[in-house]
Amino acid sequence: MTFRDYVTTLREQWLWVIAGLLLGIAIGVGAVFLVSPQYAASATVIVAAQQADVATASDLPEVSAQRLAVYSELLRSRRLSQDVVSDLRPAITADQLMQQISVSAVPDSTLLTAIVTSGSPDEAIRLANGVASEFTKDVAAIEQPPDPTRRPSVVAQVFEPAQPPAHLVAPRPVLYVAIGALLGILIGLAVALVRHALRPPRITSRGELEEVLGVPVLAMIGRDRKLSARPLATYRWRDTPLAEAFRQLRTNLQFVDRDHATILVASARADEGRTTTLCNLALAIAEAGMKVLIVDADLRNPTIAAYLKVDARIGLVDVLANQVPLERAVQAVGIGLDVLPSGPLPLNPSELLGSSQMAAVLRTLRSTYDFVLIDTPPLLEVTDAAVVAARADGVLIVVKPGRVLVEDLQIVRTGLETVSARIVGSVMTMTPKRTRRTRHRATPWIGSAQAAPTAVLEKATHDHYVADTDALPSPEARATSPQPTGADTHEGSAKPLPSDGDEQRGASGPQSHDGVDKPKSSPSPRPRNTVDADSRVFDGGGRPPW
Repeated sequence: MTFRDYVTTLREQWLWVIAGLLLGIAIGVGAVFLVSPQYAASATVIVAAQQADVATASDLPEVSAQRLAVYSELLRSRRLSQDVVSDLRPAITADQLMQQISVSAVPDSTLLTAIVTSGSPDEAIRLANGVASEFTKDVAAIEQPPDPTRRPSVVAQVFEPAQPPAHLVAPRPVLYVAIGALLGILIGLAVALVRHALRPPRITSRGELEEVLGVPVLAMIGRDRKLSARPLATYRWRDTPLAEAFRQLRTNLQFVDRDHATILVASARADEGRTTTLCNLALAIAEAGMKVLIVDADLRNPTIAAYLKVDARIGLVDVLANQVPLERAVQAVGIGLDVLPSGPLPLNPSELLGSSQMAAVLRTLRSTYDFVLIDTPPLLEVTDAAVVAARADGVLIVVKPGRVLVEDLQIVRTGLETVSARIVGSVMTMTPKRTRRTRHRATPWIGSAQAAPTAVLEKATHDHYVADTDALPSPEARATSPQPTGADTHEGSAKPLPSDGDEQRGASGPQSHDGVDKPKSSPSPRPRNTVDADSRVFDGGGRPPW
């Protein structure tokens, strides 16, 4: 694995690293409370050779070095520990005392330090001084010559007795927690790497997505927490990279799919931002002056009506069941933007979507709107999306990085090819935020001289564009308003849709709008230097024309 692979793995599996860190800290804190307190006290003795017993003064260091090694072992001997236990009578045995004594020698000196640990600070000090005292007695006995009148060649004295307070050597909270945290991070990293190595490969980058689907990625939609709470709040912040990403998606979609009006916006799995992407794309298309319709063909878990705050009681299901005319089911959200909700939940959603009535509805909508964006359930969960894809002009795949397996996306591609559906492109949603430098390179036309007329048009359009979805009438409020009957339209409803025999728009061929070729069915473009009342999606009061 390369360094970039490790970074990608940590980004995907960071929860395991955090879990390991917290576990290590918990173990460290637990050890602090479980380990019995241990205190250490030290007493220092000095071993000195007497001048009278050596030939010259230069021999003293060599003699002292030989004997220091012996006396270091004497301090840790069982005999000395037995003498200390016999004199002081502590609550431990001689063998236990031996385990609690450690000896250190001061470099380039004849000083020896005996360190004694105990569960009681006072006991540690008493034992350390007892060890030092017994050591001096043993050295005197060992070094006493046979002639009592002669002086011993080496003497030992207490240089520095143990003094209170004794030092707490265990537990050490900071050390324990630090070691636990380090071990926890290592364990978390190991688990993350193992999981990354064992799990099937997922789509994590733009290149992987293009390679698997064989179509270009039309836009990279960044992650923004505002979308989760307000899915249609993109254009409240006009100059954000998120809003620009949807405009880029609109432009690229027009280039790759000039002659197709009905686009199925689909995803392999749920929670990939499919519906949010569809709604914001529709807003971007309407902002550019084209006529767009959103069709909620998710007859199992519809959400479009809640997103756009329209009446969900009448919709596509009623039209397919021949209970309501199409023109009555379509609701106007704003100038250039209509919506066809799903309506009541049916018992046979797949059969309805695959019926001849559905094909007739799509034919009618295709001749009426510049773009028809269709929302369906995920492709891998039910067959609804595949049924609609076979009747749509193109499919736009929405993918969240790290969410979909490569194998699953290959199955999606094969399934769409089986029903002769055409994939026009893909969109990556909830991608990591880019730096300002990268963001500037990704959208170089912002602020350019060539785009000035378009920028002015979009700025003027935005001033009254989806001001606040909370301002839209709720379904409950509209439920109390008079409902139309038959083919009649009510105030604020969409205009009657033309039949197959009506005059078709766009007979003069493809037109250009904002520098981009439009579908053949598009109406004649407005002058680029003109901004009239019709270029606004909402009226000046910030409300849709109900």
